[in-house]
Amino acid sequence: MIFSTKFIYEPPKKRNFFPKIYRSILKKLVRIEWFIKSNYNYYLRTKLIRRGIKLHSICIIFPSKERPHNLKRLLESLIKNTNDISRIKVLILLDEDESQYLKYKDIETYYNSINLFVKIFKKNLNSNCERWNYLAYKYQEEDLYLWLNDDAVFILENWDIYIDFVASKIPLNVPYSIWTRSNIHHEKFYYLHSDMPIVNNLWFKTLGYIGNKYLHDMGDAWICELGRLSGNFIITKKFILNHLSINITKDEKKFDNTYLLNEKKKKNDYNLWKITIKNRIEDAKKLKFKYKKHLFVA
Repeated sequence: MIFSTKFIYEPPKKRNFFPKIYRSILKKLVRIEWFIKSNYNYYLRTKLIRRGIKLHSICIIFPSKERPHNLKRLLESLIKNTNDISRIKVLILLDEDESQYLKYKDIETYYNSINLFVKIFKKNLNSNCERWNYLAYKYQEEDLYLWLNDDAVFILENWDIYIDFVASKIPLNVPYSIWTRSNIHHEKFYYLHSDMPIVNNLWFKTLGYIGNKYLHDMGDAWICELGRLSGNFIITKKFILNHLSINITKDEKKFDNTYLLNEKKKKNDYNLWKITIKNRIEDAKKLKFKYKKHLFVA
């Protein structure tokens, strides 16, 4: 488990020929291992577990900065592809000095008028992970929390029904993460990572946070790694989201101030990732304890 961390969340660097070949072989073995484990877990639960489909309340949380156009694009895709918007809450956090606050508020007012719950908060925090956690604590009794970015769009029609299907295969008393599949980014290696994972309420309550408390970003990586270490995760097979991140397209003409500021703040995240491995192991034990306790609950 710990071994795989080095191959999934490690920045590329130059290596000599033989170390490079050795690492390449090990990396392929890790991918094979997690392809088998992830798909086995998905099909085992979705094909063999017989349990009624529950309708879940879903809380979508993300920070945004100077990107009201992104928010509108996201919400339009949400309206278009959601079967029942009455159980969806969308929470957005802005900085207190947000220059386009009035545009955000106009968007909030409009979508609330068509019965989509959208709420904007303002607070200055030091890291993006703090922002996601702040939003989750505003509504602590939702069934599922979707870790999102403002540069995402929903692409699966009736995605909420599919998430209900997947989440209903998980015992109610088990903290779990659901790795949503997105195209373009991680399209091929969806069984290793999710840009926009979901955690259930018990995961949130067990840990006291959604992503992590230590890094500026990489909350998605943290969630996925805890899922691997604990075994408390399930992938989705359908494409649910499209991540339109500038970081993926590498179109420097589109690098806005928000992107540049975020890149600057998260430059030390990989170093922090390495020194917080003990924190992930300890938190995975908390999740695993509850998982083992209810492993055979039907």
